Amino acid sequence: MLETALIVPTLVMFVMGGTDLAMGFSEKLQVQQAAARAIEMATAGGLNSAAFNNLQSDAATAAGVPSNNVVVDKWLECDGVRQSSFNDTCTTSGAQMARFVSISITSSYAPMFSFLVPDSDNGSISISGYSAVRVQ
Repeated sequence: MLETALIVPTLVMFVMGGTDLAMGFSEKLQVQQAAARAIEMATAGGLNSAAFNNLQSDAATAAGVPSNNVVVDKWLECDGVRQSSFNDTCTTSGAQMARFVSISITSSYAPMFSFLVPDSDNGSISISGYSAVRVQ
């Protein structure tokens, strides 16, 4: 009886911690998959498609976060040097041109047992997902 009284609280804490860890990891995977899905949309219809122009709202919807939690970065590189505008062209003749798009999504996870997470900010943990692709 005494041994059970000592072991059961420890086991319960392990189960609670494991459950929170699994749910937090699941939330992280959802955010990462939303970023990857939005990047796939960027490549689906081309640079002038409606899907390409709505990346931020599509990613926010897929992740279940507000649009201001999604950052879409589009840039042009000429011979590996980032240019100021995505829509420019390389001025140097024969320069290798590449256009890229990246999507970063931030969210937060509120653990069921926040007292088990000493570094949580206001009872929640910040999570993020990122994905990038060359579109041209």
